[in-house]
Amino acid sequence: MTDAIDHDAPTPVYKQLAAILRRRIEAGDLVGRLPAEADLMEIYGLGRDSVRKGLTLLKEAGLIESVQGRGTFVVPPDQRPKGEPESSE
Repeated sequence: MTDAIDHDAPTPVYKQLAAILRRRIEAGDLVGRLPAEADLMEIYGLGRDSVRKGLTLLKEAGLIESVQGRGTFVVPPDQRPKGEPESSE
C-alpha cells in the first residue's frame, strides 16, 4: 500500500484519499488535528472537492469530526462507532 494518489486508477481519487487517511488513522499515525484542506490538496495533488469528498467518507465512518473554527480532528478509538466493517476503499 502506498500513500500516493494514482490519478490513472479506476478508483476515484477521493476514495483513494479516504483509504490513505483511514489507514493512517487506524495505524495511529494520524491523531489529533488533521492537516487543513489546503494542505491536503497540496500534499496529495488534489482539488478541494476531492479532498472534501474524501473527508466526508471518513466523517460518515465516524473516524473524524469537524469543529467549527477549530479544524477537523481524529475521533479517539474509544469514541468511534463499534461494529463498522473495515473498508478497503
